Amino acid sequence: MNRTGKKSYVIGIDLGTTYCCVGVYRNGKVEIIPNNGNNTTPSYVAFRNGDILVGEAARRHARDNPRNTVYGVKRLIGRRYQEKEVQTNKNIWQFNVISDEEERPLIVITNDGKTESFNPEKISGFLLRELKKVAEEYLQSAVHQAVITVPAYFTDAHREATMKAAELAGLEVLKIINEPTAAALAYGHKKKIMENRLALVFDFGGGTLDVTILNICGDTYEVKSTTGDMYLGGEDFDNTILQYFVEMIKSKYDVDISNEPKIMRRLKVQCEAAKIDLTFCTETSVQLESILSNKDDFNHKLGRVKFENLCAEIFHQAMKVMMKALTDAGVDKSEIDDVILVGGSSLIPKMQNMIRGFFDGKQLCTSISNEEAVATGAAIQAAILTGSDDSSITDIIIRDVTAMDLGIAVKGGKMSVVIPRATKLPVSVARTYTLNSDFQKYVSILIFEGNNELADKNIMIGEFVFDGLKDIRKGKLKLTVTFKKDINGLLKVSAMDESTTIKKSIKITKYNLLKNTNLNILNL
Repeated sequence: MNRTGKKSYVIGIDLGTTYCCVGVYRNGKVEIIPNNGNNTTPSYVAFRNGDILVGEAARRHARDNPRNTVYGVKRLIGRRYQEKEVQTNKNIWQFNVISDEEERPLIVITNDGKTESFNPEKISGFLLRELKKVAEEYLQSAVHQAVITVPAYFTDAHREATMKAAELAGLEVLKIINEPTAAALAYGHKKKIMENRLALVFDFGGGTLDVTILNICGDTYEVKSTTGDMYLGGEDFDNTILQYFVEMIKSKYDVDISNEPKIMRRLKVQCEAAKIDLTFCTETSVQLESILSNKDDFNHKLGRVKFENLCAEIFHQAMKVMMKALTDAGVDKSEIDDVILVGGSSLIPKMQNMIRGFFDGKQLCTSISNEEAVATGAAIQAAILTGSDDSSITDIIIRDVTAMDLGIAVKGGKMSVVIPRATKLPVSVARTYTLNSDFQKYVSILIFEGNNELADKNIMIGEFVFDGLKDIRKGKLKLTVTFKKDINGLLKVSAMDESTTIKKSIKITKYNLLKNTNLNILNL
């Protein structure tokens, strides 16, 4: 209960790349909270005449003002501007993305004649604030806390940035939960699985793909492995079709529309619609009226086979992710009892056929809503944390794991793994290192996340300097480095000089990276 005597609710939020969904657990079940009659909210934010539009209103606005309508921001949050994936998407989006002074992406818009810039957390904060408002109107109660889902393959920087977005929206995050784990929770709770079953969750959404393998038995959900691709999703199907038609128009009319934001936006909408149509029929058409002044209308048919050929590499990459999840879990495909499909991209017939064929004709589980499953799981997790009166909720145990190796750079450019991937959370691991050269006054502890043995092939997520070291020869001083990862997947790293017990630590956020990397690193 809150101070007014009204019941206080904790909501579950699926903060998706293309759509968001919010749910709440009450009266013994999950209720998906509608927004103007729809169970999902488009992940769009638009700026017009001094106003900020969110959701469906923003998406409608995109046609006429694409430069000032932001979407797909989940593909920017927690990222560095120079990352390949950011640059690829930047060339497709109609809104402007630049780099700030610390080499993070910044979105620049014009609103009521004024130029403004927003980081991705701020844009996500506008989305979360809208979901908070919708929930409060539905529940007739203030909402201050939430469980928010993220892709399983999100790094610490992405998770920290998501929590920052929630803070900007006035929400306290009780827990960050991985999207496929949330979907499995929704599935297991609905099916009331009592015997031990090994499930594979294939969560293929608008912007990301996650594959998680877990044991479900009654109230216990134990993750065996999780892997994914943060830049593989429905947006990539749309963009592949988009580029196909941009080239076709260029060839037919000798006109390059890639620098015409309004036309590109109209074509993007048509490509997304065509992708959805081809899920249910074998042929559709893409139409554009008056491509440019004095030019004809554009009307072209697109068949399912052509679509599948254009997107063959996307399907191939998705299957590679799924097979890696099986390898990481150490299980054979024959051991999987349930293959659970989640996310709009998992509805594509070609994708389903490939998965079904891989599992030798196994029936795929599509009984939970693609749009609502993740939010449903988040709402159940919220009820677990807040002590629901429903024993079928409060007795649930979730044991999640790390998605990637975590470690530090050592001599030779290698990454010394401190916490291996697929380690159960929460976890604390300590390793001891020595200095790399004689009489070092300081050492840089460079923290990486990723599954490559070379540090620079992984993602650098933090750095701190341990200085004030004694004059001592290499190999003599012992420095103990401890990694602690909590239930939200957030990391804290500390280091202690064993001879002096001096200790320094850092909580990993996207702001920890220093511009100048010191070369005095540790040795094994």
